[in-house]
Amino acid sequence: MTASKRYFKHCAESDVGAVGTAYLEIADGWPSRQVEVYPTMSCWADEQHPDYLADQPLSVLELGEEHEISAAEFELAWASGGWGCQESGQDSAAFHGGTCGRCSLNSGRPPTWS
Repeated sequence: MTASKRYFKHCAESDVGAVGTAYLEIADGWPSRQVEVYPTMSCWADEQHPDYLADQPLSVLELGEEHEISAAEFELAWASGGWGCQESGQDSAAFHGGTCGRCSLNSGRPPTWS
């Protein structure tokens, strides 16, 4: 059985106070992929890297129809914004001093999903 998927975006604030946009894929009522895009960094999470994936069902995330987007818009953000957790020109370890308190630490792109 194929999961019922919906896609959302909303304003987000990073742990360091940067304002950006969060994109979420919701499968059967629960977040399955997420990317947060900020001016100098981006963060991603998925079911295989869930440490920072939203852990509440859609019903409590306060996302309404006004936040819903197309699958294509989500996939564009996932492909272009989801490089792990990097600041302009620096790798994740340099930006976080070797630890990451917010994002899945990964030196490459998130996995490609079919």
